[in-house]
Amino acid sequence: MNQQHCLNCGNEVKGRRDKKYCDDQCRNHHYNTRHGNEVLYMRNIHNLLRRNRRILSEIIPKDQETHDIDLDSLLLQGFSLKYHTHVQLQADESPIYFCYEYGYQLISSHYIRIFKQEIQQVA
Repeated sequence: MNQQHCLNCGNEVKGRRDKKYCDDQCRNHHYNTRHGNEVLYMRNIHNLLRRNRRILSEIIPKDQETHDIDLDSLLLQGFSLKYHTHVQLQADESPIYFCYEYGYQLISSHYIRIFKQEIQQVA
């Protein structure tokens, strides 16, 4: 009979024939070792997107559809123009950047217009 060895620590694996790790700790360690940098990178980007979304949601008043803000004050709050979820081009080809359902558009060299898009169900 062929003995299986843990892919992480090399100890003998007992149990099912297709079992690859001796326990959950070894399985998690092996995964994190192989994918750690990739997962960490994605987590950091997601945290930046969430921060951008939170900042936009706190700026726009609940009773208004749009709100204009000075670019410098937005940046001072920790907003990063580098990270957004998607871009839509208007008819005049000017971009509107989105951070989830919140959009922002440069309206002059110092001002940004923020607005909230209606959330549509994703299939």
